[in-house]
Formats: sequence, structure tokens, C-alpha cells
Amino acid sequence: MSEELLFPVQLSFKKSLWGKGIEKHESGLVSSWYYINMEKEQIIRIVGWSTVVLVIPILGQLFVDGWNWGVGDFVFAWVFFNVLGITYTFVNNKITHRGGRIAASIIVVAIFVFVWVLLATG
Repeated sequence: MSEELLFPVQLSFKKSLWGKGIEKHESGLVSSWYYINMEKEQIIRIVGWSTVVLVIPILGQLFVDGWNWGVGDFVFAWVFFNVLGITYTFVNNKITHRGGRIAASIIVVAIFVFVWVLLATG
């Protein structure tokens, strides 16, 4: 079985925002995939800001009594912020209408805030 059949979504760092590919394999199976195209600068910016945002909990860990984050909490927060940034960028790259972008961005951020609060309160 081909790798394209196992992983239908592939990351690509091209300039275009979306692409769709269809491929016929020797076995007769047809696979299609969508490219999630993001520029390298966008991903670097997302990872950078996710790292910068973690300065706040690090300072809280140092100066606030009762702030008890372990290494796993920092790793989770960093991954969570990266997923938020990539999802936000993906949605904004896909939608062209300004009103739709605003609505979709509010929905994405609201979902992530809801999950963060839910996980923080146990």
C-alpha cells in the first residue's frame, strides 16, 4: 500500500494556498490528497510566538507562589499554542471573504479558549 493512501493530508511549503492531487496506483486504487500549503515564514512566526508566550508562565513559575507547572505542562502549552496558530492561519488562508475570516477566527479562538479552560479546571 502506498504512503499517499495512508496519509491523505500532506504538508507543502509552496506559495499557493490550496492544491488537490489525484493519483492512480498500480493496484488500480485512486488516491486524492489535499495540500495544506503554508509558507515557511508563517510556521516560523507561529513557533516563535508560541515560544514567546511561554515567557509569561515561566515568570509566573519563578515569582508567584502556587504556580506549579511541570515540564509536561510547558510542553503541552507550547504544542497547544502551535496547533492554535496553525489552525488560525489555515482557516484565514482558506477563507477569502473578510466577514467569513473574522467569524471563523472568532470560532477557532473560542474553541481553543474553551478547551484551555476545560483542561485548566480539571
